[in-house]
Amino acid sequence: ETERDNYELAELYYKQAVAVDPTHAYNLASYARLLAYTQHDNGAADECFRRAIAADPSDAAVTDFYVDFLQSIRETDQNTHTYFKEALAEFPQCAPLLQAYGEYLEQVLGDTTEAKRYYKLASEIVTL
Repeated sequence: ETERDNYELAELYYKQAVAVDPTHAYNLASYARLLAYTQHDNGAADECFRRAIAADPSDAAVTDFYVDFLQSIRETDQNTHTYFKEALAEFPQCAPLLQAYGEYLEQVLGDTTEAKRYYKLASEIVTL
């Protein structure tokens, strides 16, 4: 059995799991990670991550997986800015996402003024 076979089996598993429960946040996020890191399908991964967050906005692991994904592609995928903007439009109160976008603005785009605005927004969100 090859590594590729294992990825194909994993993809089959996640597709089945998502079909059974399309709102299971952790399964959606895990499937998104598979799409991103083994198939390099960032668009499908982004969509799947956003579905996961929408399914359970309070799941910190899911949000962390998404932020990690965005940070991993921020310098190599020309759609990263679009992914951030769409995610922030859907989840404007997600502090980790606001923080990560601030870092992207500052470190990748060199826009420290706008980055500070997003850092401030993130710091003003109360989390429990």
